[in-house]
Amino acid sequence: MHDFNSRRHTFPILRPRALAVFSAFLVAAFLATAVPMTGNDALAIDYDLLQDAGDGTYFLGSNPTLDDPAGMFGLNINAADSINADQLWSGGGLSLNLTGSGVNVGVWDTGGVHRTHQDLVGRVVMQEFSPPSGHATHVAGTIGGTGISPGTQGMAPAVTIYSRKYSNDVAEMAADAGVIDISNHSYAFLRGWEKDVGWRQFPGGVPSWMADRDLYETEDPQFGKYRGGPSPVDETFFSLARYSFADAQAVDAVLHDNPDLLAVFAAGNDREQVPIDGIAEYVTYRSGGPSGPGLYLVPNSGEFVAPPQNGGPSGYDTLPNTQVAKNTLVVGATMDHTADPQNPGQIAVTDFSSFGPTDDGRCKPDVVANGFELISPYYDPSYPPDTTYGKGSGTSMAAPGVSGTAALLLEHYRNENGGETPPSATLKGLIMHTATDAGNPGPDYIFGFGQVNGAAAAQLISNADGSHAILEDSFAETERLFDFVAGGGPVKATLAWTDPAPEILPGAGLDDPTPVLVNDLDLWITGPDGIHYPWTLDPANPAADATRDKLNHLDNVVQVWIPDAMAGLYTVHVGGMLGDNTTVENLSQDYSLIVTGMVPEPGTLVGLGWLAVLGLGMLRRRRAVA
Repeated sequence: MHDFNSRRHTFPILRPRALAVFSAFLVAAFLATAVPMTGNDALAIDYDLLQDAGDGTYFLGSNPTLDDPAGMFGLNINAADSINADQLWSGGGLSLNLTGSGVNVGVWDTGGVHRTHQDLVGRVVMQEFSPPSGHATHVAGTIGGTGISPGTQGMAPAVTIYSRKYSNDVAEMAADAGVIDISNHSYAFLRGWEKDVGWRQFPGGVPSWMADRDLYETEDPQFGKYRGGPSPVDETFFSLARYSFADAQAVDAVLHDNPDLLAVFAAGNDREQVPIDGIAEYVTYRSGGPSGPGLYLVPNSGEFVAPPQNGGPSGYDTLPNTQVAKNTLVVGATMDHTADPQNPGQIAVTDFSSFGPTDDGRCKPDVVANGFELISPYYDPSYPPDTTYGKGSGTSMAAPGVSGTAALLLEHYRNENGGETPPSATLKGLIMHTATDAGNPGPDYIFGFGQVNGAAAAQLISNADGSHAILEDSFAETERLFDFVAGGGPVKATLAWTDPAPEILPGAGLDDPTPVLVNDLDLWITGPDGIHYPWTLDPANPAADATRDKLNHLDNVVQVWIPDAMAGLYTVHVGGMLGDNTTVENLSQDYSLIVTGMVPEPGTLVGLGWLAVLGLGMLRRRRAVA
């Protein structure tokens, strides 16, 4: 069995030989001869091969923008028991026998999925030619491996995987949206500190500060920042081609235009990327360097003393750019948690998983899942290619577990609803609504809405006791009212929508709080015990508990929680305001509303422009008959 561990940084493999292979993305640009490394913690540097910039630093290569060297690399993976996906399988206890059959999952990654691996053979569609990647194969195996080797079964062993390299992800997501149901993205921009980046002069890896050191000495401004995109990356630094990596605005636009596509993103592993104690030098970008803008080897002293660890001591504000998109499902990583039922007090975040908030204060990550030491199919040409498995940790491992679980839930939804595919807002809302709360009460910037609980989500779809409702409707600035009857006890309502991409973007500096929400929908509940507001978080005090004392004007998933509702009639209110947006027709906003703990009052959900089918309490959207 091949072991690998990528939780230290975003390269998939730490072994020096393998690290050099994956470093090839970064080392192609520079003209100076590569210098062999004596180890990851020592820089064996022949200074005669470097260009002395004349100010105590050494110039490595010119570059007009910081995004060019930043690049993107793989993160990590996940497993079934911790998120109760195993309970959806044959023999899992719910009698659902779900496999992901009929569900197509797109995998964008560091390279191609090895399609002849014994756990994936016959179920991988290569959308483009790309050499097989160990990281991509591990991700695909966690989503849908058959588990021929004991303990390696993926979440949805009958899904079809559509494989692409991440090089042009945003355009390809738009092109493939008519074919795939779910997409997985276990990669991110390199931001802040990266321990072992393999520049050409240092192919064995060197500590690197991936921000402009001339402007920023304490924090990378790209953490938490919602940016426009796609970001062009000049392949002079890679392989003489031009790639376009998606930023948050581009991803949100694609998902708004394709509202049935659920995109799952790994949150990132940036919280553990701390400066290595005692380093004498590190590589950074300088916009005002004496040899022009570009990469420099600088001393860890004087004006170039090493910046502090990503996120400071608390670890907050360590989400890379794309991970702050609104319409994605962003997944952080937790340790193994195999207790049934899930025990909130025992769910522990890993030491690397990136924390929110976004710069405008939104709650990310959305959920968490197991991302610690998962064993899954793997590809390495040094090992038998079709029977090799690897072990890895990271949010790259957590995300595909959620993608595979979402595939099971989608299969179940279709089984219960005549084959219909729900909007991604419904699937995303279901996963967040049923997550097991962890950390602070309510959502927080570490665990999001909690640990994914596939069994709870499936039971909500089944709605066996008739105490739940899923509504899909449209808001056009006329308040919507839905009457429910509560029998007493906990009540939860979650409102989710796929928001348009904003036209006005935050500025270039640190932590610009410009809101990026376009359509500001509101959710609140009134009843015999008064008015109940949704959860809100305070980005100025990210460790504080969420409160329930005002409307939420930041997030496009909002939730009202009433821990001990009185018996009686309650009204769920959906209101708000649509934003100005000239790039899309913004006359209304579709949304999904999920309610548990109370049932619709009979006869109150007619005349909404669609037919409400009550059945066992499930409100299934049907197009109105003319």
